[in-house]
Amino acid sequence: MRTQTPPDFWQSDGSHPTVQGTYLAASVFYSEIFQQSPLGLEYTDGLDQASAQFLQTLAANATLH
Repeated sequence: MRTQTPPDFWQSDGSHPTVQGTYLAASVFYSEIFQQSPLGLEYTDGLDQASAQFLQTLAANATLH
């Protein structure tokens, strides 16, 4: 079974988000503003498709009831 390493959401300074952290936050905002799942959004901000989908899933699970 393959496990995925959790993404780092913060840069080493502890104050600024990484690309993954920014993408997750944007996915949460998208979900809340439009009241729909971010799953399947094509924009990935340079992340590989699997990472973007993982973060979209986290956002959808956290925001949609």
